Amino acid sequence: MAGLATIVVAGIFLVVFWKPSAPVLPEQPPAPVLLEQPSAPVLLEQPSAPVLLDSPGTPASPTEATSQVVVALPDWPLRKSGDSGAEVSALQHLLLARGEALSVDGVFGSATKTGVQHFQGANGLLTDGIVGPATWPKLVIQVEQGSRGEAVTAVQQLLNDKFGYSQTVDGIFGPYTATAVKDFQKGHGLTVDGIVGPLTWRSLVGS
Repeated sequence: MAGLATIVVAGIFLVVFWKPSAPVLPEQPPAPVLLEQPSAPVLLEQPSAPVLLDSPGTPASPTEATSQVVVALPDWPLRKSGDSGAEVSALQHLLLARGEALSVDGVFGSATKTGVQHFQGANGLLTDGIVGPATWPKLVIQVEQGSRGEAVTAVQQLLNDKFGYSQTVDGIFGPYTATAVKDFQKGHGLTVDGIVGPLTWRSLVGS
């Protein structure tokens, strides 16, 4: 009887004091990690515009480069036996400046051909007596204010006969000739420096 009472008391104790443990809930899955939005692509700068050159060795400023009108140079003219005109007179003056003996009459005759062939032979050129793109660049002489001689006379005569200037043809490169040369250069898209170099010569004889 005493044992039964003990069991009953123990059961009551368990009923009173025992509480079921809270259910174990499964863990929530971790929140997904949001990736940052892909960064915007880095845009490359447009390649800068090329700087145009006014003349060999003289770069133009960016402002000048965008406003400059590029003018194509004329070809060196081809002059040979039987030709005549201002270009023939100019090459005769240039031959005189180079030490050849001939008269200036604007006619490409036998004496002029002989002078051309002698000049060509002395400068490693084909001695065909024809003045073209190989001979002209070696024949022309750079002149500027203060220069004197046959090459200056050739410049003055070309300016007058071909382009309507009124230069005194005296072989002296003074301020009036310099002004005329600068005006010619400006009108033909050349560097306006008053110096008659290869580009200006080419425009003078080739235009």
